[in-house]
Amino acid sequence: MSKYNSRVAKEICSNVASGLSQKDSAILSGINEDTFYTWRKEKSEFSESLERAVIQYKESLVSKMNSFMFKDGKLALEVLARKWPNEFGRRDILPIPKEELHQKPLSEETAQAILRMLKADEERFKRHETSNLDTTSSIPPT
Repeated sequence: MSKYNSRVAKEICSNVASGLSQKDSAILSGINEDTFYTWRKEKSEFSESLERAVIQYKESLVSKMNSFMFKDGKLALEVLARKWPNEFGRRDILPIPKEELHQKPLSEETAQAILRMLKADEERFKRHETSNLDTTSSIPPT
């Protein structure tokens, strides 16, 4: 483990504020994951700076979304929804009340349709993750 270095800590936070993941920011700054997590756990000022960096990145996405809302804010919206689903996720998908669950068994045809939709979503997600336009890997974890 490397000794805590405030210059490296600032560099990591700067990278996180730019959108890199915390892990990638640490590696790019020349420290390993274990050292990063130790610093984050033991150095409250570093942990707080990381939190601020994540919020700065979040603010930059919100700002982009606001400035491109009428043109093309789809990318910012997608990233916001994936990163902070409770705040920016779809609200039109409502939970089914427990009393409505399993009232009537699904027909074989309905069950097969649901499975096809889930499989299509899974394949679409995999294609998105492996595409060159993958932005989720550079989003710092919350």
